[in-house]
Amino acid sequence: MTARPSNFRIYRPKVAFELSLLLPKAADGGTYLEPGRLFASMAAGVAREKYNWAGALRLCLTAGELGELLTGLDGAEVSIIHDPGAGTQAKGAVVKAMKVRRGDDGRMMVSMGSKANGGPWASAGTVGLSPSELATVRELIRAAIPVLLGWVA
Repeated sequence: MTARPSNFRIYRPKVAFELSLLLPKAADGGTYLEPGRLFASMAAGVAREKYNWAGALRLCLTAGELGELLTGLDGAEVSIIHDPGAGTQAKGAVVKAMKVRRGDDGRMMVSMGSKANGGPWASAGTVGLSPSELATVRELIRAAIPVLLGWVA
């Protein structure tokens, strides 16, 4: 049995942010059938130290998108937009976004939100990263990229 990697969470009173790793799927013989993914999630606080993880907004990020996020964590403003229905009749039914930018206080801010059927954007929340959280998130993303691609033995 292969151990599943632990999730990394950052908690704030009104919102929590999570990174979770989905390992690549391999066939017998070591051929990779499907690359892994990193899920970024934002959950609303519902009570003291309780969060609505079942209703969290989740984005499934590719290795390429993680490279984009690294540039954002280094100071550039980055937005990643997902339309799960792109290329189908459901195009635009749900659009999800993640944004990384420098806040007024100098900290890097991670925001997530969504909109449905062309309606207004609904914020899932924003988390300002402390210097130690920023360092941890950077290292986790850097370590995840080769894992997602199956480049780690």
